[in-house]
Amino acid sequence: MKEITLRHEQPQIRIDGLLFNLQMSDYDIIKRCNEIFTQYRSYEKSKHSVDEIIADLTAIRSTIDAMLGDGAMAKLAQGKPVGIALAIEWVATIAKALSEEYAENAVR
Repeated sequence: MKEITLRHEQPQIRIDGLLFNLQMSDYDIIKRCNEIFTQYRSYEKSKHSVDEIIADLTAIRSTIDAMLGDGAMAKLAQGKPVGIALAIEWVATIAKALSEEYAENAVR
């Protein structure tokens, strides 16, 4: 029987000087971020209850932790408050960086 060995990678991203091991593939991260953008594109144009806002922010924070590892959101926040608009901005910035790297690697 033929035996092969597959190459494995541990993709990483450095954000604000902090190094994170990606916990999801670049495809899954970009897909999840796109879902967030679609869902929250016109978020400010409608009214939301406090419970909805808390649930939405929790979902976005959980996405960042799922992408970068448990506690990533807290590390990135550096003890400062992070509202829903800033959390969405962070998700966008991470997705953009990974998309650019994915495109660069595809050309190689």
